[in-house]
Amino acid sequence: MRYPDGVKHDWSLVLGALAVLATPVLAQPRIEVRDTRTTGEYAGVAPENQHNPPRHGAVQRSQAGTLITWPGFQMRADGGSRFFLQVSHPPQTELVRTEGRVELLVRGTSTHVRNTRRPLETRFFNTPVTRARIERRSRDLAFVFDLRADVTPTVSQQAGANGYHFVIVDFPAGTYVEGPAAPPPPPVRGAAYPRDEPVEHLARSPSTPTWTRGRRRFPRPACATKSARPACERACGPQVRAANWSAASSRRTHG
Repeated sequence: MRYPDGVKHDWSLVLGALAVLATPVLAQPRIEVRDTRTTGEYAGVAPENQHNPPRHGAVQRSQAGTLITWPGFQMRADGGSRFFLQVSHPPQTELVRTEGRVELLVRGTSTHVRNTRRPLETRFFNTPVTRARIERRSRDLAFVFDLRADVTPTVSQQAGANGYHFVIVDFPAGTYVEGPAAPPPPPVRGAAYPRDEPVEHLARSPSTPTWTRGRRRFPRPACATKSARPACERACGPQVRAANWSAASSRRTHG
């Protein structure tokens, strides 16, 4: 049976539409949109929130004893500074003072990720601590504080969320960081490279002839011209007269 051309075209459109409808619809991935944070908002672990540390499941399954899971730093509203450790179980601590530093020994502890041992650089904050880091001390770990002021911190512990605990080290408020230093004055032009000898008689003027050496041109001394030689000899003294006599003698000898 023959169909007009227009009818054939209509049947092709119908078959294409049926093929599209018969295609199974693929499941679209679910996109989770989180709340946006303002600039400077802290999203890590802190004693006042309920955030879990990295690899929370591994910490819960670990049988290695007490783990230090997060070191942190905060500036307080009263001007003081706070350092804290999130631990899996309440530990025994001991504060040890040495010259220029304070160490908090946390007995029988270890870490579960390498990032925990990264230092906290705090020298740009108004705190007596310039740097804090975790170091191994035999079977213990030490929270080491490098100090720029002679202060004594207070140590406390408190329970956290999800079975964690916090060891808190508070330092008193004070003025530990001064304002930015004034930039050094610009160097005086020519002062860094002083001349060894006075060159008043070599000062170049529009009428002063020059000597050419390669591509550089040097001012010619005024004493080299006959018209200026007597005045230069009177001004410069016997040294110039002796130099002129030596130059004249050389020209007579080799001329």
